[in-house]
Amino acid sequence: MDSNKISDFLYEISPNISFDIRNSYVDNKIYLKISDHNYLLENTDYYYKNELNFVHFTNLYSFQNILNQKTIRLTNLHSHNDNQELGYSFGFIDHKYINCNFSKTHMFSLSMCKRDLMTDEKLINDEFNLWRLYGDNGNGVAIGFKIMNNPKKWSKYHLSEVYYEIDKLKQLKELYDKIIYFLKDEKNVIVDIGKLLSFNKSALFMSEKEVKILYDETDYYSLGKKDFYDLRSEYYNSYNFKFDISKLLNGNFHERFIELPIFSNNEDDSVPSIKIDKIYLGYKYNISKIDYFALSKFEYQIKQKFGYTPEIVNSRLLKYFNKRM
Repeated sequence: MDSNKISDFLYEISPNISFDIRNSYVDNKIYLKISDHNYLLENTDYYYKNELNFVHFTNLYSFQNILNQKTIRLTNLHSHNDNQELGYSFGFIDHKYINCNFSKTHMFSLSMCKRDLMTDEKLINDEFNLWRLYGDNGNGVAIGFKIMNNPKKWSKYHLSEVYYEIDKLKQLKELYDKIIYFLKDEKNVIVDIGKLLSFNKSALFMSEKEVKILYDETDYYSLGKKDFYDLRSEYYNSYNFKFDISKLLNGNFHERFIELPIFSNNEDDSVPSIKIDKIYLGYKYNISKIDYFALSKFEYQIKQKFGYTPEIVNSRLLKYFNKRM
């Protein structure tokens, strides 16, 4: 089918979602993929329009790695705590035209929350829940950071709230079904809406109030591959991703990550620019009771790595645990 005809149809049924279309005469396949240009999602629900201030909960070991490497990891979706990550949203569509495991391997994300989670009294229970789940039960840190560049200029990176309402998934299913029906006479079709599906999760996770940076490394070449885990393949080694050595040695080839520089001099506007501006200590710590020398060394190490010292503050939950300290 002619690409222009497909393009006209897609615009008719969904004018705000832009697809890249490839009609390949080499393998006789039609590839449809949500555009990599983030600005083309601006008029959809999958473009973040609020203040670019976020917080990320982690343990001290991971925070030390962030300091040492001056990067923050985006892990693929095999690495997430929810073993149904993406599987839930993929359950709403026909898997014949898209592969869930492939998307889990080739999409990477950083989970965050809006910064007001740390100050809004209505959200204090949610904050406590996130400390317990991801902040080492109050023994870790929450990293406050800002996105410094314009997300409209990003390519292959996307930023959106995560949705927990089933209505959003029903809308994507309706779109997907219309496309598949329109192309029903084509024998080989791949329709990749994985990046939009990834911003949808079960209502069981609603308390996480997640905002996600997503990196989608899929392209037409990789979408046509059947063997996703062959380390010998030229394709597999052509991407700038890394493995966790401990997991790799145990035979886990699925989990991998990419690294996003923190406040670097990188002038590439197509990549998110992140600056850490505040560090919230877990509620098991009290700044006033931490040894002055230890705190000074902590601040000095951060300044040595980043060239500046972010504000270091207690968690507001400290007051509930202070009697034990």
